[in-house]
Amino acid sequence: MNALEQFSGSAQASDASALQKVMAVKPHCVGVHRLCDVITDTEWRIFHAGPPYRAPLDIPAPVLHSAAQAAVFEGWCKDIPEAIVAIRSGQIRTSAAQDHRLLVPLAGVLSPSMSVLEIADPDLALPPIYAALNEGPTYATRLGRLDERLTPHLQWLYGVFA
Repeated sequence: MNALEQFSGSAQASDASALQKVMAVKPHCVGVHRLCDVITDTEWRIFHAGPPYRAPLDIPAPVLHSAAQAAVFEGWCKDIPEAIVAIRSGQIRTSAAQDHRLLVPLAGVLSPSMSVLEIADPDLALPPIYAALNEGPTYATRLGRLDERLTPHLQWLYGVFA
């Protein structure tokens, strides 16, 4: 008996139907794009995991650190302290990634010049989703650390590598 059959036998029909639809999707990576080429209104905006923040002062430190690193990567700010001020003041906007069909892990962020993977099922007529590239184990925005070596890593990742 497979997982769907087990679930179908013990759950309501609507739950079984939803699970069947999820199990039917066969995602494929169909492209790599710069975020600004697939999402509109990205200027001075950083996308983060989780729900929207009520106010810039509500952004938790790990996400704030990642957003500040992205602001420096984008060239919007000369350094992390300037970026933190710009984010806290609302000059740099933040948005929940999932509200824009973006997938971002943990404290990670996406900014306009970063590349994303386009994920779609060619057999279904659904719009694609866009997933952040895996930045690796050490220098990654998803970790939420302030590390001066992250910006050069992002420049390589979203430049030569992408």
